[in-house]
Amino acid sequence: DKIVFDYFKNELREEMNLLGDNKIRFRRDVDGHKLQEIIKKYVKKYVRCSLCGSWNTESVKVNNLNSLKCLDCNSTKAIAD
Repeated sequence: DKIVFDYFKNELREEMNLLGDNKIRFRRDVDGHKLQEIIKKYVKKYVRCSLCGSWNTESVKVNNLNSLKCLDCNSTKAIAD
């Protein structure tokens, strides 16, 4: 997914390629711990509900803003790009 790819590219500041089968190829070795921290940060921002902690969320547009909607507690928060 291009959104995930762009996020990782910006966070890592590394050259990488998005392959046709939704895999990312890094041009050089990337520290595993650093990669894990970036994944956690991504999940916190774009996947997990910050109010109830649910994983049952979806990306939606609200007033032309990208937002994260929780399908369990029905909360919505804007997500900055």
